[in-house]
Amino acid sequence: MRDYFGSHVRKYYTSVQDPQPGLKVCTNRNGWQDYFLGEYLVFSHRITFYNRETFPDKLHTHTFYELDIIGGGDVSYVADEQEIAPRRGNIVLIPPGVTHTARLISPCEYDRTVFYFDPKVLQFLGGASLPGIFHRDQASCLTVPMPKLAQYSYLVSSVEYCITQGDPETAPLMFARVIELLYCISTNARQDHAHYTALPSNVVEIKSYIDENYATIASVADLASQFFYSREHISRIFKYYFNTSITEYLMRKRIEAAKAALDAGDSVTSAFTRSGYRSMSTFIEAFRTVTGLSPSAYKKDRKAE
Repeated sequence: MRDYFGSHVRKYYTSVQDPQPGLKVCTNRNGWQDYFLGEYLVFSHRITFYNRETFPDKLHTHTFYELDIIGGGDVSYVADEQEIAPRRGNIVLIPPGVTHTARLISPCEYDRTVFYFDPKVLQFLGGASLPGIFHRDQASCLTVPMPKLAQYSYLVSSVEYCITQGDPETAPLMFARVIELLYCISTNARQDHAHYTALPSNVVEIKSYIDENYATIASVADLASQFFYSREHISRIFKYYFNTSITEYLMRKRIEAAKAALDAGDSVTSAFTRSGYRSMSTFIEAFRTVTGLSPSAYKKDRKAE
């Protein structure tokens, strides 16, 4: 969660406030507020109108869980080899390490209640861990059956009310309601298989090839030749499904590899070599674009933790 906070302070937050111990309120430039509850939990209720030009989501991955409760909007989620088209009231659960993006189907008001949380959020329970439903390695679309819907809806509203009050007296209740909500979902939610669609096999093959060969792909034209496509065609189908250009995805894969090397204690030169970039200056520029820091500043920041 520290990486998420740091990168968003540098790139997305217009203000950060600390109304009480253990709570940070961060205003995103897109209009919503992220509430950081301690080190391991983020809550946000986001209602934003988007068209194809303004929709910001790109293929990405993170080290924490993402749980989105859908309030409305014509938006799907692409994760690994499937596309999920949730409806109002559905829950989209994305585990750590799953590459995913939201995908705008048509211009709409996109309403979602978002939780980001590290498994450590429950470490104070000692040997207990996250509920079983969260021990999955694929994105899921969940629904709460009608008999439990009233309890679930009350908990969602109660969590938002407690968090947004900013009252120190409600701090223990905030965490209690979040934990109760997670267990309500774990106990009652079921897979909603009606909303899953497999991605076309050629699209999956293109992404898999990039994932395995990002360090040696010289250009989009080089990638296109592997599949006997034109540069324009392969770029168009990749962007259509993943809302991300091939060039941008290649950059992010290379910088992820470089970050992993730096996290492991490798030198900047070693991280540069592992990334597949041919030019150090291009590598540094790309690293700064993705993380908001130079490789040396990122490495120094890691040492300070």
